[in-house]
Amino acid sequence: MLISLWGFSFAFQGERLIGAISSIKARAPVTGGNFGVWGGMFSTFDCAVKGWRQKEDSWNAIISGFLTGGCLAARSKSFNYAGCSHFVWARSLGNLELRVYLCC
Repeated sequence: MLISLWGFSFAFQGERLIGAISSIKARAPVTGGNFGVWGGMFSTFDCAVKGWRQKEDSWNAIISGFLTGGCLAARSKSFNYAGCSHFVWARSLGNLELRVYLCC
């Protein structure tokens, strides 16, 4: 979404839609790669936590999100963000698990 706004704002007056679409096309492989890395790390940590705890519950996803957020922050070398990244991912996955639990 932000990439399309960037392409829209820096294009010429009559070519704003084309500028937005071309910036999305240029950035799509990077976004897809980042999503693939996140999914692979989360699945790996989820399987490892299931094997370690010998349980299948919502805490596995929360712990996996905590570990994934920390590894991704360490990967990007943003050490100022690394301290809170663990907790942001754990909290967001905890919220998702809580909603699933309450709805079903």
